[in-house]
Amino acid sequence: MTSPTIRLRSASLARRVGFASTAALAGVLLFSGCSALADQAVAAPKPSATHTTEDSGIAVTCSAVSAIQTAINGAMTERTAGTLTDAQFAGIVNLIPFQLKGITQRPDAGLRDEIASLIADTAHTAPIVAGASFNPDGAPFRDDMLKVQNA
Repeated sequence: MTSPTIRLRSASLARRVGFASTAALAGVLLFSGCSALADQAVAAPKPSATHTTEDSGIAVTCSAVSAIQTAINGAMTERTAGTLTDAQFAGIVNLIPFQLKGITQRPDAGLRDEIASLIADTAHTAPIVAGASFNPDGAPFRDDMLKVQNA
């Protein structure tokens, strides 16, 4: 029979590994543009005549921003639970400006002005912890993130 201490440590390790795996997958998908997954797709439906290039650009951007928001939410949850140190949290937060800049490098990305506002927010929002470049829960960044998500 396993002791409660061993089970607790195993559960804590599983959460950290699970979070790290999720964050890594989100990063890979963000930078690959999901092209690896698209190759495996079975006969994608043809877009209807009502879709525009702008709609496609918004979808690309919203998908990438969703992955970023998922990483932020996970990091904040893990930090609150004590399974992520402030330094680890800062490391995740410090990747966000680069991920946002990566979105603007895609020729098919939409919502460019909104992403530019988010990038500016990362430079003007006081850090949440030592070592972090900004506060992802600060009002300017959070408000602009909501604008993108509601686009």
